[in-house]
Amino acid sequence: MTETLLRNPDLVDARSLSRRLIHIPIVHGLADLGSLSADVRDLYIAQKGREAWSESRRVIAAFWRDLERKIKVLDLGLAKALSTESQ
Repeated sequence: MTETLLRNPDLVDARSLSRRLIHIPIVHGLADLGSLSADVRDLYIAQKGREAWSESRRVIAAFWRDLERKIKVLDLGLAKALSTESQ
C-alpha cells in the first residue's frame, strides 16, 4: 500500500498521514524512587537545606496539578487515568 501511495501522490490525503506529537514532560517524585527516596531527601536537605526541600516539593506538586489540567484540556481520553480524584 505504501509503495502505491508513493508512486501515486494523488492518492495521498495529507490529512490522513499527519500526526500530532504531544510532548509530556515527567518529573519523578519520591514515590518513584522507591527505597532510595529517603537517601535522596536526606542528601538534598544536606546540600540545599530544609526550606529548599519544602519548596521543591511544592513546585513538583504544582507541576503535576498543571500537567493534569493541561491533559484534561487536550481531551485525549487520558484524564481519567491520570486523575487524582479517582484514587
